[in-house]
Amino acid sequence: MFSRHRGLFKYARVDGSREAWGKLGLALCVVVGVAALGACSISTATATAKAVASPEATKTARPSPIVSGVPALAVLADKVQGALGLWHFDLAAGWTTIGSTPDATAIGRFDDRLVLARAGSLEVRGLGTPAQPGATTTASWKSDPPAAPIVSVDRSPTGSTAFACSNDKGQTYGLIGLDGVASRLNPGPTAAFMPQVAWLDSTRLLVLNTDAALLSRLSVFDVEASNVRDLMGVSGIRTFAVSGDRKTVVAVTQDKVYVGTSAEWLGGAAPSAIVTLSPSQVVWAPALDSTGVRLAMLSGKVAADGTVTDIHEFVYAKEGGGWTVKSDLAVPFTHAVGQVWLT
Repeated sequence: MFSRHRGLFKYARVDGSREAWGKLGLALCVVVGVAALGACSISTATATAKAVASPEATKTARPSPIVSGVPALAVLADKVQGALGLWHFDLAAGWTTIGSTPDATAIGRFDDRLVLARAGSLEVRGLGTPAQPGATTTASWKSDPPAAPIVSVDRSPTGSTAFACSNDKGQTYGLIGLDGVASRLNPGPTAAFMPQVAWLDSTRLLVLNTDAALLSRLSVFDVEASNVRDLMGVSGIRTFAVSGDRKTVVAVTQDKVYVGTSAEWLGGAAPSAIVTLSPSQVVWAPALDSTGVRLAMLSGKVAADGTVTDIHEFVYAKEGGGWTVKSDLAVPFTHAVGQVWLT
């Protein structure tokens, strides 16, 4: 987790145990290093990691040529024209800029479209034209809307949009229907880290939740039944992602990265760990592609004083029976909100 110390944001490891969570309660800051730039979890002000952008990565930043068919990512991060914006990353061209989006608070993918969340609204752009502004939908609330920004968003196969809002006052989970009307999920999950939502199918959401033993777990929220079921295979989960076809899930703990089928996770199994993190390593913003065969994630090194530096974009590909590293490249930014695959 990150915390503020002497004006800097530092990383302090939490093992996910009952003792550790009991001491901290829900006073935990934004998910393992995701700098939400205005979005934070239930107890702290905005949490960001102090990092140093790679000079080599920064030198290559330029307006992005989107090449059809080339596996590529869109990353919502800082240092785009002096502000928060979109970066384009692929294995051939490296890092290039797409354009600034200074008021965006989250990024997601809806099938063949890219979505940017803002205060009370969602903007949808084409995956092939991410620099071009798209149509914006403003949520209509029958009750008072949440004051917190949207920090996670996903659309179901039937068109309903799930979202999570978070700031130092608390968390709100909700749905936006096709008519634009927004409503809260009740009872909502309680995430110890940054709240996240991802549809498994048209009625079930995958979320982070804190169980009775104060352990962070993946959980299933049934929208029709309005209940939460914790998945017991792996504890201490800090962040996760679901593939576009909803068939694969990646989850990150303090020391491992797990990838398994949705069926494995839902059945309570502990999927295989594809990466074991070093004691000084922290990982955040995982992203699976549409079929779950490519995985991207940001990784940094935690110094002795807790400062996170040397941030890299790791890309893995599923080949045969295992996962192979395809890229390990320094990033040109210092704060990243999230990322999605464009292909």
